[in-house]
Amino acid sequence: MLTCRPSYGQLLKTRYSASTLDSLRQLGRLPVAAQISLLRRRATLQTGPLVEAWRWPRRLAQKPQICLYIHLADYYQLRRQSSVAVLRAQTGRQLAIAGRDSALRSHLSSQLSYAYGVLDDYQQSLFYAKEAIAYASGPLRYRQLTRGYSMLSQAASYLKDYQLQLRSAQQVLRMSRLSHFPPNVALSMQNLVGTSMDAGRYDLAARYLDSAKAINQVLPPELRAGMPLFEARLALHQHKPDRARRLLLASLINVRRLKSLSDEKSLLPALVQALQQLGDYREALLYQQQLTALKEKATDTIISRQAQELQTIYHTRAQEQEQEQERRRVAALRAQARQHTLDARRQYALLAVAALLGSGVLLYVSRRRRLARAQREEALRTRIATDLHDEVGTLLARVSLQADMLSYSQASPPAELARLQTNARAAAGTMRDIVWGIDAQADTAGALLDRMGDYL
Repeated sequence: MLTCRPSYGQLLKTRYSASTLDSLRQLGRLPVAAQISLLRRRATLQTGPLVEAWRWPRRLAQKPQICLYIHLADYYQLRRQSSVAVLRAQTGRQLAIAGRDSALRSHLSSQLSYAYGVLDDYQQSLFYAKEAIAYASGPLRYRQLTRGYSMLSQAASYLKDYQLQLRSAQQVLRMSRLSHFPPNVALSMQNLVGTSMDAGRYDLAARYLDSAKAINQVLPPELRAGMPLFEARLALHQHKPDRARRLLLASLINVRRLKSLSDEKSLLPALVQALQQLGDYREALLYQQQLTALKEKATDTIISRQAQELQTIYHTRAQEQEQEQERRRVAALRAQARQHTLDARRQYALLAVAALLGSGVLLYVSRRRRLARAQREEALRTRIATDLHDEVGTLLARVSLQADMLSYSQASPPAELARLQTNARAAAGTMRDIVWGIDAQADTAGALLDRMGDYL
């Protein structure tokens, strides 16, 4: 990528504080903003295993999950396991598509483009580079576009589409200038020199080379190694092989001191060509042998890395299948537990309904019994009142009537007859009070008012 990033050795030496690592262990307890901030930091060999542990089970919100897969993709690229990086980036991309997060989708597409480029799948690299450009958005849009056009230029160079490579590299330069970051501007200018030469535009390459020299001091020494190669290639095009040889030999010494095999492998073909133009075929053969040895070593390294990646992918997928089976088993147990809970609740509900129905039936029967008993009592009271009124009341009325008749038949009735009349009337009144008190039909407010009126 055309960004000023630390070297692989520097990344291996990167250390995070103990508090940061502890925060990653307690990631699920942090606010979402803090989770995203932690996961968007640069991946290291320390942070990768801690972040990997949070994939199972998924206890994070959607956006932190996407950032988690971005971190893991960087981590596996750091470990030179591009195939696993592709798996993690693809999972994160699917989450970003589901969450309609264009900015994170662009970031993940850039990661996929880079990983497929490392795996020599340049068509896929080209596809994801275009996707990264199409979905660039948000406050970091210029940075995302820079990454996308960088990947597009790199994929086009491997596919030998030099015109697309040149246009993409020019877009990288424009985005770097808009982002106001001088190292990116210098690096993109430097890359444009080589891109222009690949496209056959040596006049344009000379202009970019002059501009790159003017701002090249902002780059660290290890990122300036390409400049002598570009100058040597331009000198070879201008038929100046002696100048090219001097530049390449001086650069080769620096590259070997830095132990950069990739830069050495880039310098040697141009050096062999310069020596051939000078007619020094013995020395050219020597450097060609060194180049062949480097290519064989690189091939062995690639084969070993691919074998290691295949083994890692096999173990990773086996572990994921085991975890998937375990998750399904846990889900089945939880579903079974929920079903048992529902069955128990259903049984409790049925028991509660039966208890309520039983209580209702008991209350209904008890009420019916009370009503029947009250009706029997009222009937008994009514019958007693009727019997007292009909039998005893009639006798008392007859006694009172006979006393009145005796009183009317005598000119001077005795005092006992007057007391008899008074007692008979009192007994009749008392009898009416007793009958009124016993009679169930008198248990109303209207009957009480009528009785009070009669008494008064």
